Amino acid sequence: MKNLYVAFRRGLVVGVAYLLSQSMLFAQVKGTVYRDFNQSGTQTASLPEEPGEPNIVVRAYVNFSSTPISTTTDSNGAYQFSAADVPANAKVRIEFSGLADGYFFGAAGADDRSNVRFVIAGPAATGIDVGINYPTDYCQNGEVSTIIPCFVNGDPISTLNADGSPADPANRASGADVLVAFPYSATGLAGPGNFPPAHLATAGQVGSIWGVGLLRAEKKVITSAAIKRHTGLGSLGTGGIYITDIAALTATPTAVQADYPQIITKPFFDFQADLGVATGADPHSGLSGNKLEASADPGSMVAMGRIGLGGIEISDDSKTLYAVNLFDRKLYGVFIDSPARKPGPGDVKSWAMDQSGCPNGDYRPWGVYSYRKIVYVGGVCSGENRTSKIGSTPSATGDLAATLPDTAGLKLIIQRVDPRIVGATFQTVLTYPLTFPRGAADLTDNCADFKYWLPWNNDFPVGCNNTGMFVMWPQPMVTDLAFDVDGSMIIGMLDRFGHLAGVQNHNPQGTGLFNGFTGGDILRAAPLNAAGTAYKMESNGSVGGDFVPARTAGSNQVPGTGISVQGTNNNQGPGGGEFYYNDQWAFSTSSTKLAHDEVTNGSLMVVPGRGEVMTSAFDPITGIYQSGGMKVFKNRDGSIVRNYALFANLGGGPDGNFGKVSGLGDGKVLCDMPGLEIGNRVWFDDNRNGIQDAYEPGVDGVVLELFDMGAGGTKVASTTSANGGQYVFNKNNVPGGPRYNRSYEIRLAMAQLPSLDLAAQKPTGGPGARRAATTRDYYISPQLQASGVDGAIRDNNAVQIGTNAVIQLTTGSFGENNYDNDFAIYSCPTITAQFETLSVCADAAKIPDVPFDGANFALVDNVQFVLFTSPQSGTAMYTGGTVLATLTPTNPVSQVVSLTAANISTQNNTGAPIQYFIYGIISPAPIDPTCRVSSVTKLTILPKPTVAVTPSSATLTCNKLTATLQVLNPTPGTVYGWVSPPNGTTTAGSSLLVSAPGVYTVTASLSACAASSGTALVSEDKITQPVTVNDAVLSCRNPTASLTALVGGQVTTQTVSWKGPNGFTSTQNPISVTLPGTYSATVTFANGCTVVSTGGTVTQGASTTPDVEAFGGVKLCNTCSVTLVAEASGVSFYWTGPGNFTSTEQNPVVTLVGNYTVTVYDIETGCPNQAEVVVEPPAGDQCVTTLSISPGASTICSGGPAPAIVATASTTLVAGQQIQFVRFKTLQTGTNMYVGGTVLATLSPNASNQAILPPAAFVGVTNTASQPVDNYIYAILTPVNQARAECKPSALFTVTVQPGGCLSIQGTRVR
Repeated sequence: MKNLYVAFRRGLVVGVAYLLSQSMLFAQVKGTVYRDFNQSGTQTASLPEEPGEPNIVVRAYVNFSSTPISTTTDSNGAYQFSAADVPANAKVRIEFSGLADGYFFGAAGADDRSNVRFVIAGPAATGIDVGINYPTDYCQNGEVSTIIPCFVNGDPISTLNADGSPADPANRASGADVLVAFPYSATGLAGPGNFPPAHLATAGQVGSIWGVGLLRAEKKVITSAAIKRHTGLGSLGTGGIYITDIAALTATPTAVQADYPQIITKPFFDFQADLGVATGADPHSGLSGNKLEASADPGSMVAMGRIGLGGIEISDDSKTLYAVNLFDRKLYGVFIDSPARKPGPGDVKSWAMDQSGCPNGDYRPWGVYSYRKIVYVGGVCSGENRTSKIGSTPSATGDLAATLPDTAGLKLIIQRVDPRIVGATFQTVLTYPLTFPRGAADLTDNCADFKYWLPWNNDFPVGCNNTGMFVMWPQPMVTDLAFDVDGSMIIGMLDRFGHLAGVQNHNPQGTGLFNGFTGGDILRAAPLNAAGTAYKMESNGSVGGDFVPARTAGSNQVPGTGISVQGTNNNQGPGGGEFYYNDQWAFSTSSTKLAHDEVTNGSLMVVPGRGEVMTSAFDPITGIYQSGGMKVFKNRDGSIVRNYALFANLGGGPDGNFGKVSGLGDGKVLCDMPGLEIGNRVWFDDNRNGIQDAYEPGVDGVVLELFDMGAGGTKVASTTSANGGQYVFNKNNVPGGPRYNRSYEIRLAMAQLPSLDLAAQKPTGGPGARRAATTRDYYISPQLQASGVDGAIRDNNAVQIGTNAVIQLTTGSFGENNYDNDFAIYSCPTITAQFETLSVCADAAKIPDVPFDGANFALVDNVQFVLFTSPQSGTAMYTGGTVLATLTPTNPVSQVVSLTAANISTQNNTGAPIQYFIYGIISPAPIDPTCRVSSVTKLTILPKPTVAVTPSSATLTCNKLTATLQVLNPTPGTVYGWVSPPNGTTTAGSSLLVSAPGVYTVTASLSACAASSGTALVSEDKITQPVTVNDAVLSCRNPTASLTALVGGQVTTQTVSWKGPNGFTSTQNPISVTLPGTYSATVTFANGCTVVSTGGTVTQGASTTPDVEAFGGVKLCNTCSVTLVAEASGVSFYWTGPGNFTSTEQNPVVTLVGNYTVTVYDIETGCPNQAEVVVEPPAGDQCVTTLSISPGASTICSGGPAPAIVATASTTLVAGQQIQFVRFKTLQTGTNMYVGGTVLATLSPNASNQAILPPAAFVGVTNTASQPVDNYIYAILTPVNQARAECKPSALFTVTVQPGGCLSIQGTRVR
């Protein structure tokens, strides 16, 4: 996977980045990309060791070239560009890219070493280095603190002895330290004046804890509850998470507990109570509040490793807590945000671990580590399902011998999951059998035989020494993981028995006083690929060689003794040896043999760049007994670096510590957050394209200001560009440093630019450069112009807002340095033609020189002469035209460029001057249209002797009393004279204003060019015609009259203006009017002359309103009708009423109740009148029965069946009464369906008052026509038997008979 790409390399050898190969001696540019662990901006060989980084892309842009030369760093992080790549003394822009996911460029350093560098190629261009780093790899120089939990015997929340009496406060478990800190470099036995541990939390505050997570940004530590026999849990139980504020903590060799009263520890959240995630019940029982008293605590024998939480880890962004739940064997991700807040059930995700590698169902996880955003979990196939052999023989060695055959299934498994992927599952990256021989945790008597991992067991073993009080039963657990800088995995293993035994403590039956011995292990596995999806375990003390360089364990003496030890061939690890081999202990400096061969306790800490790994251990220092502390090994050869004992029982009696039985938990080194830097460069963008070129200089001395937009736009810092225009904002000039994930603006005040004198100089050894440039007017280049890979690091990021150039940005998280913030400034050139106009006579032999003056040209600018036949506006001259020449200024001072002997035709047979426009423009065209400047010289080719007058003829009219005659395209320098009729008056000039008809003549003469003449005829037109308008009469039938203006008896198309009564006006023709009176039309003819019309009289005719009377009525029944009556003469009738009723009958018949209106119109005058009548409903309907039918319509094939038709009566019919179906070929009205027709069937209704006409009744219904034919089937009653004769109900079914094939049937109900 990509995110591990940078972590793995093939050639990691610290210090080799400083050694130059012979092939690089001839390089023109060379340097190293390295891991800048301490953000110093300079590579160091030790403290920290900062190795080179392979496979980083390095691109070189040379002089004016926009195409880079690329290379990649080698296994040592080195790169070079030879003389064949880059000419000597060329200007070169170096940029670095190709960082893997999560990596960022390191601090710029004292000389602004960002990821973009500008150099002059040659022997001096060495050490062009850049640092990179993964933010969580950062650790500051100097001393740092290390934090680790320690365990205390007893019940941390009880104040009573086992017998119920109050415990001595001095001996209470609740007051004992269980979370302490010490300097990372601590060595020797902790005590006054020698690295005493600092108190962070007591057992009463947190209880028994193992896991530790670091919130760097907040300087807080998160710890997690853990099951350990003989020591109780805190207030939150098995799922408890606690938080400690360590902001006041410092790392000094003499710090004491009382130095840190500000440190506060408190409960954070409970997996069970707050998140609803079960972690199991508290198994402890019988614990005493007195840390010196022994206990049985039998429940923990089963619960340890199966109940509660294992390891915890914090994500790279400090927002997610990862925890291994031993109870359900899942990894949990709990979103706690940053700053941390108490989570809830909605903040929880989980991933089930892959248990398929343990076919017996005995997979047991514990260790967890977040590396490059991937979460790794370590576990074992525990063998717990095997039958216990403890007690099966009379001795410990007998039980051991009986158990060894059961070790075959023991296995180490490392798997990983990417929590960023939805639906991600665990993938196994390493498995290894745990059947190899190891060193024994104790070499006393028969205890030395316990040199193998054994299956997990819930029984307490018998003693292995002569007194029977030394007990051990090594049971494997993977409790911690770490990664070295080359991507190798370090695996911390704990002996589970370390959490089952104690110091002078009881067995689960509550008898005896036993001392436990528990030695874990520390292993190393190397990656097999860049993605980190597979690892290979160390073998016989050697590791690597496939994908990363091989390493082999060394040899030395146990510190303080003369006992020699080695890692290879010691028969204590995979393949017969062990890489981290210095894990022994001797009784004293005079000892000649070892007492312990395995003392590590499963906690790991790696500070990248320090070349070592720290692990927890018992008895870390020779001669100091029943102690717990740290051992530090070299990652190069596994040898010991230093030892530190946090506690020791020097008195011999119980002291509440756990001595040799895993007395310490997981640990973390408290490195600070890496700083955050933002910058990069102010440069003079000579070619104005917004993209950095190698030859374009940086601009020093420009003030940049930083504004915190998250704080309302407060100015927080300023700096001045230097070292070639570089700038950076960091903790050195921003109080507290730039904040993470914060909106900022970097502003450059434009007012400071005019005082600058900027120039781009010709690169030595490069093509195309010609001159320097200066200007006092500057602009901001186009924004975000670069394209392609990493375009953001080479373009301008600023935009002008008001009087400032502004870059708006949002910072990333800690360590995410951003050097992509560039300001590009430029100046526009100027160009001026020395001659605005030039002219030559037709057929001239040569065009005069056309000189242009220029200023502020870029080094890549040329002057291009472009010919147009018409003037151009704006920047149109940059498109089209005929290119006459592209010239480079030869004089860098005056920058005069002259077009000589231009290839322009001087032919002119048109009789008129020919104009050409010679533009001087910048080539290539600047990207910014503002800089596309130009100047023009207008060239005139004077004509041969002809003169054209425009217009050649003119007409004087009523609205055009004068006309202007002029020479068409007068030639400059020509003398013109006009001769006017009738007296031959002469007037000078190229134009003449005339007011009389006649023939006008103009003559022309041009020095050195021939003379000619031209004429124009001026005539006169003032002719009009009569205008008439018709008369009209208004009436009721015709309330609107139409008037039309006629010219010569035809409707005029000329402009018409109407006037009439009451201020009436209009410009339409014809017009419509409604008022009587006189209307006049004024017509304007095409020559501007006007005529007023005659006629236009409108009179009012007769308007008598007719008389009308109308009558409605009352319906006798609901289905009965009423005849409406209207009485009037000499009129037409029009009825409207309910249900959209309309009729033109005088006396229509209606069936709906409601209001009806009749409108009558006088036949002669058209005048209307209205009357309204009412149709009332019946007082009581005597028509009892009504009929309905379903469906209402259907389409059938000719002779084919129809759907069943159901007729329903509204009431139960009387005896003998039936429903009859009658077919008609026409639609029937009223009660006509009771007479005639063809009876299809007469049926008695069923219990639902329904009669069903079967489909077979339609078999004889055919259609021989070519079009569909409708048949009308009525359902009626027979006999009627209604109270009134007119009560004859019916219902209609319409059947459409197709002539041919059947169509789809549709039905609609009709009432």
